[in-house]
Amino acid sequence: MKYIKNFTLLVFFIAISTINAFSQATAAQTAPGKDFIITAKDFKNAVKSDQNIVIIDAGKPKDYPVNHLKNAMYILYDDLNIDNPEVPLGTIQTPEFIGEYFGKKGITADDNIVIYDDGSQKYSSRMYVLFKYVGANNVKLLHKDIDEWGKERLPLTTQVPKEREPATFVVNTNNDFFVDLDYVMKNKDNPNVVLVDVRSPEEYTGVKKVVDGKFGHIPGSINIPYEEFETASGAFKTKAQLQELADKYGLSNDKEIVFFCKTGVKGSVAYIAFDNILGHPNAKLYDGGCADYCSKYELVK
Repeated sequence: MKYIKNFTLLVFFIAISTINAFSQATAAQTAPGKDFIITAKDFKNAVKSDQNIVIIDAGKPKDYPVNHLKNAMYILYDDLNIDNPEVPLGTIQTPEFIGEYFGKKGITADDNIVIYDDGSQKYSSRMYVLFKYVGANNVKLLHKDIDEWGKERLPLTTQVPKEREPATFVVNTNNDFFVDLDYVMKNKDNPNVVLVDVRSPEEYTGVKKVVDGKFGHIPGSINIPYEEFETASGAFKTKAQLQELADKYGLSNDKEIVFFCKTGVKGSVAYIAFDNILGHPNAKLYDGGCADYCSKYELVK
């Protein structure tokens, strides 16, 4: 009887340990932030286990009618910007507006959400930032790698899915990762703050215009094109590769790194690469970027 009792206790403790491990794994999967990339294989399994998963095609408008993942709705990030010539290009709407927009699409803050784009990561990253801004709890990015998609036989279609029933998206504003123009002006000469312009070298040096005949970059900023945060196929680089990039440009953990571009799209790629993958403790996003800056101040070449 003593052995049976001890065996029963052993089984009980093993069961409790298993449940705790499963709970921790589940929490890690659903927590916003670090584990935000989903593979084609895991995506296929996720769709099987969650029939209500929200799939968002955030790519170019012209590509969606040609083909998209089955049951993917289309959302254009630009629809969540303020359409007003009186404000700088690319200025995002209020959290309340964005939450209401998602709710009308039938999306809640607790849904399992998977976003992809044309493979560049620009538009999916931008959409990810918008969801993070309003407090979505479980958002992942799926890289559009046609070879991987083909190997996993992810279904493509031209059919537009049935609209989801409107829902209530409970907004929990998270804007701690944003900095504004005032912050940039106060810190552009601060040696502990690095302003990183992720536009092309041509835009940075003033060969190509920003907006309204304005050329150049924010004084004191350095240039790291957003493509340097990705592999040749457009996938995000690994943590080790991003660390090499950080070391190359002196983006150490004791410095605050403020990423920006023209309006926030490419800047979003760099920001979430450093925040989510590298785990840099001081990564920020100047969402207004050059369009916001040059609405009040002069750029330099």
